[in-house]
Amino acid sequence: MKILVAPLVVALSLSTQVLAQSFPDRPVKLVVPSSAGSGPDVLARTVGNKLSERWGQPVVIENKPGASTIIGNDFVAKAAPDGYTLSVTPHSVAITPALYKSIPYDPLKDLVPVSNVAVASMVLVVNPSFPATTLAEYVSQVKAQPGKLSYGSAGAGTTHHIMMELFKYVAGLDIVHVPYKGPGPITPDLLNGQLTGGAFIALHTALPLIKAGKLRALAVAGDKRSTIAPDIPTVAERGFKAFDPELWYGVLAPAGVPPDVIRKLNADLRAVLTSPDVIQALGGQGFVATPTSPEELGEIIRSDITRYKKLVADTGMKAE
Repeated sequence: MKILVAPLVVALSLSTQVLAQSFPDRPVKLVVPSSAGSGPDVLARTVGNKLSERWGQPVVIENKPGASTIIGNDFVAKAAPDGYTLSVTPHSVAITPALYKSIPYDPLKDLVPVSNVAVASMVLVVNPSFPATTLAEYVSQVKAQPGKLSYGSAGAGTTHHIMMELFKYVAGLDIVHVPYKGPGPITPDLLNGQLTGGAFIALHTALPLIKAGKLRALAVAGDKRSTIAPDIPTVAERGFKAFDPELWYGVLAPAGVPPDVIRKLNADLRAVLTSPDVIQALGGQGFVATPTSPEELGEIIRSDITRYKKLVADTGMKAE
């Protein structure tokens, strides 16, 4: 029996290498666990077009929004482990384990990282009628009206929700959460003043409205200023050092995809994300292309799961 083991292992290794070399030989599906026009959707379509050119195969974008990305990521977790069904997910995949008592998959066991795709900035904005032009003034105004102002999010457990809850925690604010079904309805209610306490929304979405004077930017999330709006300060540099979350988007595959296929996917994503035209295209929409190794993305996910579990435990935040 021992004599047969080594040839069998070699044969299996060669078969996965051949599989990786021929991958893909049919259409690949990129599942976006959020709505059309969202950050993951924009990234999936930009990257998907370039991958299609590189592979000579169609790349199909399929939106499966709902339940803070759980529906779409569960679909991918249960897909055939062959590399032909992938998720382009925001970092909500690392938040849902903290917010929900149970989800139908384990992001660390049922999904495997392929590569990070990009990072982006969220910006805290208010209606121009709000009596604050700086973050310090905003904090003072909210503290003077505990429980009376409201902020919007794209739903419980989404980036918009987590960003504001984290800021509430570090700044000691009492402001009411208004969850919407997706990011689309937030902006109109910011513009008409219905969301009296503002919201964290994607910078690339907000920037045209900020420049037009229809929204007022107070600060961006993250540990550094955005390259597309370098004049807007960060929350951290305005005195809230504990507030430095980074909005990332990554590609995940079902557990069980052969390692050689994962490596092939990672190499092709790196090639696309380091091409000047993709860097420019993403930069114009507020994204910074940031390809990583599968191991680096895995560490980011593990670290964020730990971080957000502590945040939820400390704040008592719930999935409403």
